[in-house]
Amino acid sequence: MEEPHRDRAKGHTMGVMAHGALDLEGDNASRLFSYLGFNVRKIYPGEAGRPSDLYGLYIPHGLGFLCAEHLLGIPSARTWFSRIFDSGVPVFVNGGISLLLGESFVLPNGKSYEGMGLFRYRGQYTMPSSDFTKVEISSFEGDDVLNLGEKLRGRRVSYTSVHNPGERSRSIWTLKDAKTGRDLGLSGWSRARGVATDLCVDIWSNMEAVYRWLVHRKA
Repeated sequence: MEEPHRDRAKGHTMGVMAHGALDLEGDNASRLFSYLGFNVRKIYPGEAGRPSDLYGLYIPHGLGFLCAEHLLGIPSARTWFSRIFDSGVPVFVNGGISLLLGESFVLPNGKSYEGMGLFRYRGQYTMPSSDFTKVEISSFEGDDVLNLGEKLRGRRVSYTSVHNPGERSRSIWTLKDAKTGRDLGLSGWSRARGVATDLCVDIWSNMEAVYRWLVHRKA
């Protein structure tokens, strides 16, 4: 069987952030990056190192509020995140931790915190549940990840939400219910070559788009 994507990125290193709160995806992302040929290296919050050491960084979906105080308590965390986004390294923040990157966020206990300020939205966490909606993701006008007409699949979970009044942080994706086709609003925010979303995106659902984004190649 032909496998056109296998080992196409051989010799490069992909960082995957590791934390006990970021394990809801299992090893799916690491398996994809390995399949594409990347050397996969675990990156721990607060770890020293230059963005140039990595070809890209992936932050898995998880219960972001469980690592919020730990992450924001690391003195260099804001600087590190800003630097790696602004370096031009491809970054994909999938789901739960994306709320920490906005102006502020609220924990399930009602406690409010200042976010990292990379995006202009506000985040809200509620207590976790198993409720979710399967979504189909499309691009407004073509972006670093998706060309016009391309799609990704994912889930909108019930325990994370983003408030982005007046589109202050401009969204790049539109969402539809995968079963009914009903419009579900917007998601996806970009900074340089980095993307953050409050969805849990299945990056296996469009390997070509993920590969193209990582290697800086636009169709």
